[in-house]
Amino acid sequence: MDSEISETLTSAMAAAIQSVAERAAEELKRGRLKRVMLDGDNGNLLMTAAGQHAILVSLIAQNASLGVLFMLIDSYVKKISKILDA
Repeated sequence: MDSEISETLTSAMAAAIQSVAERAAEELKRGRLKRVMLDGDNGNLLMTAAGQHAILVSLIAQNASLGVLFMLIDSYVKKISKILDA
């Protein structure tokens, strides 16, 4: 993580965004929220559900290959889910 970005601030912001996104998905009858992505000029923020009680927050460089990252993140999410939902 960039040394200028606080881990505490990142997790607080991600929790707030996730909460609003889950409410929107519910109200708009979109089903269980799987992923939220913010696309910014300097990179992306990707939040992916990791089981029932966790989300994986990824700060992604602007020039990163999203297809490869989605595959890697999905792999990590499965491992996290297995551990936390056991």
